[in-house]
Amino acid sequence: MSPLKTIRQLLKLTQKQFAERIGSDQNVVSRWERGVSEATFTIAQIKAMDELLEGMGLTWKDIPDSLAPYANENAET
Repeated sequence: MSPLKTIRQLLKLTQKQFAERIGSDQNVVSRWERGVSEATFTIAQIKAMDELLEGMGLTWKDIPDSLAPYANENAET
């Protein structure tokens, strides 16, 4: 699972709701969470994310440097 998806789920938001809150599109959020494309944020989206993180008692310093899914997520055991 990606850290971004974890954050979204902790916020109890759907992809669509999360996308709306940060001024993005559900398809973009989906691609970020699946690691299809790298998460990039506009200044407005950073500010929106900052508010969401603050509401959870977090800051950007608490977020990993990469929001892509963990490398071993799809690894076979």
